[in-house]
Amino acid sequence: MLYLGYWLEITSAQLLSLNSLIYRCRHECIDALNDAIDSREEGIMVKDPESIYKPNVRKGGWYKLKPDYIGGLVDEVDVLVVGGYFGVGSRSHMMSHFLCAVAVPCAAVAERPTIFHSFCRVCVFRSHDSCFVCILL
Repeated sequence: MLYLGYWLEITSAQLLSLNSLIYRCRHECIDALNDAIDSREEGIMVKDPESIYKPNVRKGGWYKLKPDYIGGLVDEVDVLVVGGYFGVGSRSHMMSHFLCAVAVPCAAVAERPTIFHSFCRVCVFRSHDSCFVCILL
């Protein structure tokens, strides 16, 4: 399999081919993915050296590996909306930001949490053709 570090990069109307590495076992690919995660990269491309790239084809020897695709690699947090903020201007009649909190675990498993710590505000807004989510820490 072939690990394509950054694969290709377009800069000032130039197409640059970046370094690629040949790995012979699965553990080397896992190490490369871990390095990409540590560097805050999106993931890695793994390919069969004999394959040919075909746009919009999801098979044929080219594989994108991302933490999102692998169970257990993405952190999930359960949050509770504990408050809201009214908007301004055209949004003055509705909530535009929501205050989120996490629960402090209880000593007994059967108990419901009674203490929460707020940690961010979340807002969702739309433009003409897009929807955006912003998190304010």
